[in-house]
Amino acid sequence: MKKILVIVPLALLIVYWVAKSGGVDFTLTNVGAEALRGVVVEVTGRSYTLGDLSPGSSETVKLNAASDSHIELRFSNGRHLTIDCYFGATSGGSIRAKVTSQAVVAVEDEIS
Repeated sequence: MKKILVIVPLALLIVYWVAKSGGVDFTLTNVGAEALRGVVVEVTGRSYTLGDLSPGSSETVKLNAASDSHIELRFSNGRHLTIDCYFGATSGGSIRAKVTSQAVVAVEDEIS
């Protein structure tokens, strides 16, 4: 019985740590001539507010999707862009996207 009392909390701690340490580092770079206003990054089940990105600036956020996902960018003017990528809830690695207010210019990913 004592072994169970030790093993169960330890297993829960490991599951919690793995869930919190996972995720995909997403870096968004504005390569356009105008600022990106009110940027929100959306993945399955979650959204992340980045705010405004001036020309030439970048922001990085750790994404943790609830299930298999791609990335949508939404702007305060109502426009949205789809980042051509795919990752799962347990994926790790990184995705880098270069965008303007009108288009996705480049996407690089290293997903595991």
